[in-house]
Amino acid sequence: TVTATGPGGNGQSVVSVAVADTAPNIAYVRSSISGVPGTGIIPDTVVLVGTGAVSVYHVSPALPSGLTLDSVSGLISGTPTVAAAAANYTVTATGPGGNGSTVVSVTVQFAAPSITYIRSTIAALRNASITPDTAVSSGGPVTVYHVSPALPAGLSLDSVSGILSGTPTVVAASANYTVTAQGPGGSGQSIVSITVSEPVPAITYVRSSISAVKGVGILADTAVSSGGAVDSFVVSPVLPAGLSLSKTTGRISGTPTAVSASANYTVTAMGPGGNGVATVSIAVADTAPAISYRRTSLVLQRDTVMIPDSAVSTPSSGAVTVYHVSPALPAGLSLDTLTGIISGTPTLGVSPAVVCTVTASGPGGNGTATVSIAVYRKLINLSYQDDPVTYVLGVLIDPPNAASVTGTVTNWSVSPALPPGMILDSVNGSLRGTPSGSQRFGSNYTVTASNPVSSTSYTINIAIVGAPSNLSYADDLPTYAVGTAINPPNTPTIQGIVTFYTVSPSLPAGVVLDATTGYILGTPTAVSASRDYTITGFNPGGSAATTINLTVITVP
Repeated sequence: TVTATGPGGNGQSVVSVAVADTAPNIAYVRSSISGVPGTGIIPDTVVLVGTGAVSVYHVSPALPSGLTLDSVSGLISGTPTVAAAAANYTVTATGPGGNGSTVVSVTVQFAAPSITYIRSTIAALRNASITPDTAVSSGGPVTVYHVSPALPAGLSLDSVSGILSGTPTVVAASANYTVTAQGPGGSGQSIVSITVSEPVPAITYVRSSISAVKGVGILADTAVSSGGAVDSFVVSPVLPAGLSLSKTTGRISGTPTAVSASANYTVTAMGPGGNGVATVSIAVADTAPAISYRRTSLVLQRDTVMIPDSAVSTPSSGAVTVYHVSPALPAGLSLDTLTGIISGTPTLGVSPAVVCTVTASGPGGNGTATVSIAVYRKLINLSYQDDPVTYVLGVLIDPPNAASVTGTVTNWSVSPALPPGMILDSVNGSLRGTPSGSQRFGSNYTVTASNPVSSTSYTINIAIVGAPSNLSYADDLPTYAVGTAINPPNTPTIQGIVTFYTVSPSLPAGVVLDATTGYILGTPTAVSASRDYTITGFNPGGSAATTINLTVITVP
């Protein structure tokens, strides 16, 4: 309606007018969109090129999952959830003036993995577990991990998680190891530097304290290594005399030869990884003394200075502080309490021997030795109660012929052997027994009394007789002349030994009977008529007699 207004009033006229819109003309800021699953894209904005209004936007075909088109603003945005190959998507803008469209290329694909490690440098020790090293991924997904070159022995890469872990078993110089993460979007790499060093030796001993005894071998003490390799062992200070440390095994062994106060000894294990130490406490105590005597049996002479007897300590046995003896030594002898020497002059006889125990006392205990001591007086003045003696065959010697001697006798002997049936008493030396065998004229027998320090002898004359018999004379009717010597003598014959002869009645004057031999001899001095004379031969066993008729005449 158009109204015309003037002085005279208003006039109107109606005009029908229609203005049609143009079709929308659109474009996008980015005609090509590249997305990554799981990552929001930069929204892509629509741009209106013409004047045509837009009532609604729609797209064909449907955008990849996770992306959307705002139907009002035409904004393409979102987070793709799946991969999608490159494709063209037509966005149509519909308005009063019609439709306008544009094409947007959309591609959704995974990005290549991008990885790093929490520790890019690993300093490991042989036989020691490492702290696992974790891969951190900031790129696309990873399907599998692998590493080049191969990791040091004992270490491993988890092909799923990319974790480096394990316990290296060999020494390895520093080197770079490339870990590759492979995924659908490609691959990514990270370099980890790894060094495996030999650890410092770590040693202990089975026994950290050794209580040893001088002269006694110790139970070897072994080093136990739980750390790095060991090239050699050394100890400080020097071990007690007799003990040693194996340079290759660290073993402590030996037989201590000297007393040593308790002390700490530091054993150092040296290896390519460094040095490790262990402390062992060692004390060497003294042993009990072990003694003996040069002469374990002493046979001494009373009132005579003895040769001193010395105590001898067994090599490597304990030290001796003092000596003492029990029971007391024989009178006149003494024990040196410092040296253990037995010496002196015995003043009393001691028989049988007394056994004395000498005890040596020292820091390590006591040791003992025994010494047997006998004291004898020098033997003198051996004699017999009867000498010479005549014994009768078959008759017991009663009382025995007793011996007398000064001093103690331990042994009796006689030479030559006594007549059969006679014995020498082994206790008191008396002559006893019952003689047998044949008669013997008086013979000398040497009896010896002895003891371990001396001897004395005595010679006794012994005759063995039986009753004499068959006495006769060479001339049983002798006639002698006055003044003429009887030559040869008239001799007897008799069986048996005669001790003495007698005659009855007395022989004529000047004629004699030798009482020992039985000879008739002499020089008659007076005439004597013929007469019988009985001559008898005697010995302890009896007698035998015969009669002779003797006449003394004047010389014709």
